[in-house]
Amino acid sequence: MPIVYQLKSEHYFPARKVKIEFNASYVDGQSNAPDFKRITYLQSTSDSSYSIGGSIGKGIHRFYRYLADDTFDSRISFELPFKSQPGIARKLKFGAGYLKNTRDFQQYDYAVNFANQNVVLPNNDFNSFFSPEHFGFSTGDLNGIPVTSVDFYYLESGTPANHIIGDATVKSAFAMLDYSFNSFIRASGGLRVEQSAIFTDAYLYDSLGYKKDDERRFNLADDFILNPGNLHETSFLPSANIIYKLKSDEDAPLNIRLNFSQTVARPSIREISESVTFDNERKKDVFGNADLKMVHINNYDIRGESYFKSGDNISLNLFYKSLKNHIELVETNYGFTWVNAEKSFVSGIEIEGKKNLPFKFDFRANVTIVKSQSSLVRKQVVVGGNGLKEFVPIDTLTRNMYGQAPYVINAIFGYNADSIGLFVTLSYNVQGKRLVIAGTETLDSTPPDIFELKRDLLDFKISKKLGKHFSVSITVRDLLNSPVRWAGNDWTEDYERYSYGTNYVLGFSYKL
Repeated sequence: MPIVYQLKSEHYFPARKVKIEFNASYVDGQSNAPDFKRITYLQSTSDSSYSIGGSIGKGIHRFYRYLADDTFDSRISFELPFKSQPGIARKLKFGAGYLKNTRDFQQYDYAVNFANQNVVLPNNDFNSFFSPEHFGFSTGDLNGIPVTSVDFYYLESGTPANHIIGDATVKSAFAMLDYSFNSFIRASGGLRVEQSAIFTDAYLYDSLGYKKDDERRFNLADDFILNPGNLHETSFLPSANIIYKLKSDEDAPLNIRLNFSQTVARPSIREISESVTFDNERKKDVFGNADLKMVHINNYDIRGESYFKSGDNISLNLFYKSLKNHIELVETNYGFTWVNAEKSFVSGIEIEGKKNLPFKFDFRANVTIVKSQSSLVRKQVVVGGNGLKEFVPIDTLTRNMYGQAPYVINAIFGYNADSIGLFVTLSYNVQGKRLVIAGTETLDSTPPDIFELKRDLLDFKISKKLGKHFSVSITVRDLLNSPVRWAGNDWTEDYERYSYGTNYVLGFSYKL
């Protein structure tokens, strides 16, 4: 369970009308997954009994996993107005940021071994197999000679790939100018510079100073050489924004906005870590890709927005994004990994609005319709006798972009009785099917693309102020207990299906 510490400071100097804002947060993230069992078994066709053992599939394993994932994030900004006039904004804003993420992953893989290679489970009781009484020594007699033998015992793999360290650092600085030419036209723009450094490796290999592709990085317990992930890049990210007021009414303006910006998305430490981990949910191995590149995104949009004196509003937004090196999760012959799609784009339309209703009710909603496309080079993973892994191109395919739903709908029906401090909301969210695993070539076949199907989410919250400082709230998440469903294109069989259940949260807060 993560523990979050936050600090926020705002300062205003009236003599020069200068604003200074500082934000910092620290997340102490801890995640433990003790005693996850993976058992490969054979089921008899005659009596439906189960046989397990070290010679069946990948044997019997018990995993103990411990993850420390800590993040420090801080930002400071300065705002300096100049040539100010009533109703006209002209200011310079600049600042800097620093983000540091450290990750320490420890896994202990205990394989169960015993003299008899295979065991038929009595009454198909898997839990009884792990009873402590089965582990230890037994004595007997062999042709009149006393003998002692080892019964069941555990053997920890000890592979360095089970002990991974990593850190990611992002240093940034920005400067932007916000300038109103008159009461109708306002422009802002600037430049953001980010310096990113991401590193991950097995603790042992890093401490010994082994270079990339060093043959000593290959362990017999691993599928391939574990190379370090090491990404360094400096990005220059411009942005520009123009606002034109078609109707310059302070209470009910009508605006047109034109926006352009360049942004980046960085692979996570896990995504560039080449350690192989058995995924408890997907029931397959997952490994990272040390050759992943950063994602570069160009964002364009035009937005029209209208506000009304009643408090209602409506907006229409047309957008287009072009992406280079979009990161996608794919299935290969060695399990799941992440790769870069060379080119992708997302375009669409978003309609958003709010309507005040009688008796202190209101309704807010937004609907987004999206078209997306990715160009991906499918590759097969080939491992040579020296343990070196290689992605061999097969062909290029074009399809919908990974992770992008064709539509998203959000709606909130609310009751706001501020005079008595009572607030009630009923919210609904749904999105269309989206690609969550991209099939790629394996040694035997081409796995199908896997989609997350439409899921209806309904949440309810009621909160009440108690005096000036206290408030209490009750939140019910996922009232419909909608299952998460993953399936192939034909939808005839679920690849995966599970539910989180309906959650009930009782909250208390105190405000100074």
